[in-house]
Amino acid sequence: MTVTYSDDVLATMKLARVIRPELSSHISRISFHELGESFVCNSEQDSELLLVDAMNGAVVKTVCCKASGVRHPTMTHHRDCTLFASDSNRGNSDIYYHSFHDNTILAKFTGHRPVLIDSLSMNPVADTFLSSGRDGVRLWSLT
Repeated sequence: MTVTYSDDVLATMKLARVIRPELSSHISRISFHELGESFVCNSEQDSELLLVDAMNGAVVKTVCCKASGVRHPTMTHHRDCTLFASDSNRGNSDIYYHSFHDNTILAKFTGHRPVLIDSLSMNPVADTFLSSGRDGVRLWSLT
């Protein structure tokens, strides 16, 4: 299906929901789960990773990551798992595979040292993801 954007089409679009203003003031990245029922976001200022119910805007879980920092949170295929990059200003450039279910790190991916990780992207059909930094692009497997 192709949609041609015009002034008339844009005039029919409207705001669907406002997430709590106190939450959105410090968010630098948002990533929806593939089903659209939840999303993950981060607060770089507070080094927090937040899982949010997209249907009602409520924060479901908050994880504090003071030691590593939180950059580029990205949902995986599992609704309780996310990827995020550490803040290289804290001494490392690692990528973490995190479970909100039991608040554990399932895997740690190292390979961009000591550069800042600029982006993470989950493969939509497989358990692999891409990361990019000033030293290039890497393809990783979650399994």
